[in-house]
Amino acid sequence: MRCNNEQMSSWHAKWWGKVSGIEGREPEELRGRFYASILVIAVGIVLGGTVALRNGLWSFKSAPEGMQQLGCRCQLAERSRNETRVLGEIALAKHRKAVFAKALPESEAVRNSHFADARARMVEEAALIEKGEAQLTWYQVRSLRDSLWLLAGIFLAPLLLSFGAGRLMLWHGAQAVGGGRLKGWKSPYVVIAAAGAASIIGRELFMNTLAQGDQIRFTWMSFCISPGAWLSMCLTYIGLGMAVAYPASIIWCYCSAERRPVMDAQACDGAWGVGGYVLFLQAWSVAIFLFVIAGAVA
Repeated sequence: MRCNNEQMSSWHAKWWGKVSGIEGREPEELRGRFYASILVIAVGIVLGGTVALRNGLWSFKSAPEGMQQLGCRCQLAERSRNETRVLGEIALAKHRKAVFAKALPESEAVRNSHFADARARMVEEAALIEKGEAQLTWYQVRSLRDSLWLLAGIFLAPLLLSFGAGRLMLWHGAQAVGGGRLKGWKSPYVVIAAAGAASIIGRELFMNTLAQGDQIRFTWMSFCISPGAWLSMCLTYIGLGMAVAYPASIIWCYCSAERRPVMDAQACDGAWGVGGYVLFLQAWSVAIFLFVIAGAVA
């Protein structure tokens, strides 16, 4: 029994070592930066949530007034007009549906001219109501309570996918390319992390100050609703950039000239000694695309 426990403990330590990177080939500093990205995201969410709670954005019935600086005045006025318009369209569709429902009883078939097509019209009105209610979500301000599931999807999925992709890259790269620990990863990491964070923050800033029409989605962390919460959530965008840069810098290092194998016409693999490397590049050219798609869907 003691031997079995020792074997289980040894297997668990070896498995966790491979997963966490203790026995991996990436530098400890690179792995530490991925762990730091988790901390940055968590701090950003906590700060943003705290600001939202202090501003009464946990749950509300009527939309908050928001701020009136920059382009927020126009955006909030347009949001209010669109919400009022859609609510009116939904109310009118419900009224028409109720009128058609009165024409359905057999006893009124002779007196009511709508009886013949009442059922079809009711289905049409129900579809219009459903479409209006879906459209209404774009013009209503989503509270913090209603956004909890969205926060989990936005930040948890990229973290898991980035970590999984990085571990698979390390394992596959070691099999195909070999070599020791990765080198020259710092510059690509900084560039990729900065570009990723800047692209998200820039998009959010544009959507919350300059964009018009149905492109805008108002939530508790929108700039025009709560600038403090929006600024706090920028930390999470920086953390996302750091998390995505983890696997991106790994694949960058494996594709560098230092890792490129030398071609040998006499190699036994029938692929001039570079078959494994070419397969590695082919596999991850497709796999990266699939990971991005999976993250977007999640």
